[in-house]
Amino acid sequence: MSLTGDGAPAYARSVRLSRVAGTVVLVTAIAGLLPAASSPGGTTTSARLYTPYSPSGRIVIRTSTRRGSCFSGSLATARRDAWRCSYGNYIVDPCFKSAARRDVVCPLGPSLRSGIRLALTRGLPRRYGNHRTPSTRLQPWALRLTDGAYCQYITGASSAIGSNRLNYFCRRGDPLWGSPRRSSQPWTIFREPSTAKRLRRRVPISIAWS
Repeated sequence: MSLTGDGAPAYARSVRLSRVAGTVVLVTAIAGLLPAASSPGGTTTSARLYTPYSPSGRIVIRTSTRRGSCFSGSLATARRDAWRCSYGNYIVDPCFKSAARRDVVCPLGPSLRSGIRLALTRGLPRRYGNHRTPSTRLQPWALRLTDGAYCQYITGASSAIGSNRLNYFCRRGDPLWGSPRRSSQPWTIFREPSTAKRLRRRVPISIAWS
């Protein structure tokens, strides 16, 4: 079963273009602040709208600068301010654009406190961009479970059981299938091994970033 182009977990910090079609990177800050740790045992899922910027457009995470470009809207989220970009031999997705800036910020890494600032070598390809307004109603592109596991949306090839795609790889433990069920608190999602044939086990979600 191929899950990202070469079977590598989508939570890799970055992915070489010659090896894989794409990857997902970690979210970092929310409303100008770094997210608090999850609280295992909590009874309510916190739905958060991600941004790496302060209201004035200041970057609020540590970044290193690279020169690169973006070639389509993000595959990890349908937000109109999220892009799929590259620098050197690497793809990064999502990268976020602030209207107050000419660059994009691509959060990376399990610490949730760092990322890449891409100094764009050409303008954004608006005709290939996404069109959805940023909202917590969108499919989350990163989740933290109540057991502390951090999971990211898979942008590459995946598999499915019925109508439930294998949507998220986790930094530890089994992956997640389908979308969060939001009809009750806390939200839950199927969690089974990638070799599963049936989906039976649902796990609670602590934080959902859109």
